[in-house]
Amino acid sequence: MRFLVLVGQVARRAPRLTAGLWYACFGFIGAGSLFLASAVVRGRAVMLLYVCLPALAGGIAGSISGATALCERRRGGTVRAMFQGVLVTFEAYLLFAPIFSVMYVLTSGNSVNLPGLTIGVLTVGFLATAVLFLPLGAFAGLMLTVLTGRSEKTRG
Repeated sequence: MRFLVLVGQVARRAPRLTAGLWYACFGFIGAGSLFLASAVVRGRAVMLLYVCLPALAGGIAGSISGATALCERRRGGTVRAMFQGVLVTFEAYLLFAPIFSVMYVLTSGNSVNLPGLTIGVLTVGFLATAVLFLPLGAFAGLMLTVLTGRSEKTRG
């Protein structure tokens, strides 16, 4: 019960921060479930590229457009919350690809075609991981709305 009240207080005072941290955690969970084991074995650069950058992209996307789920006037039902989570996840994909491409060039030392790498990351990354990340984004949006909605009910 205290957790819900705390989440509600933080969400009211700093909705962008709350949504950003929420989606960053879900980005880390999703990317970590796929790549954490190999990233630990292969080193820091792989950890940065495949685990930390998706969390960063999720956090940025969540703080930009995920905070609307916390606005009482814009809050909708279950379907809207899930759709909002999918949109934030898609936005995180669009942010992740250029950040990944630049960081790949910086960490690997290879000279590659940066726009081509970005398009390749968008295409192959989306086709390979959309099955996991889009439902995870929908779940994150739903849970964010449910937790903050319950915290307001316990407050009143």
